Amino acid sequence: MIKTEIQDAKAFVDSLNPKPDVLLAVTDNPKLNLELVRAAKSLGCMVYSVDNPVLSDFIFACSSKGWRREDCGSTSGRVQLWLVRLGKG
Repeated sequence: MIKTEIQDAKAFVDSLNPKPDVLLAVTDNPKLNLELVRAAKSLGCMVYSVDNPVLSDFIFACSSKGWRREDCGSTSGRVQLWLVRLGKG
């Protein structure tokens, strides 16, 4: 995970070395998320945008039962990921 100020989404994605397989665009700026998604897709990366499921290559879903939490990522049938977290929250 990289936490940084991004001025130019394309330049930021191009500067990543090695190129990521997956990019999660989860900023509080929908326009920046869109620019990040477009830049990453141009390099062949799978992408997730917190505010644009149509452009995302996969989704995150979550359910809770008391202390047990299950997360699922879906890639429209290409790959399924299941994570089970034990603990409070």
